[in-house]
Amino acid sequence: MEELLNKPVMFINNEELSSLCIFLNDEYRKGTPVVSDQDFDDIYMAELKFRMPSHPLIMTPQPENFINESKMV
Repeated sequence: MEELLNKPVMFINNEELSSLCIFLNDEYRKGTPVVSDQDFDDIYMAELKFRMPSHPLIMTPQPENFINESKMV
């Protein structure tokens, strides 16, 4: 994924963009974000929405915050 993060988003194909967004979302939900929220929303998700408006990450509401079970009482 690091290779994709180093490419301008316009040079990432749809399959790569989808995989990258899923990866970034999963890492955020685990509490280990790889990019800032702003970059995720403004760069990656914006491009995903433009190219694939029916993608599950676009169509399915995501929880606002991740749940870190190790910190739950």
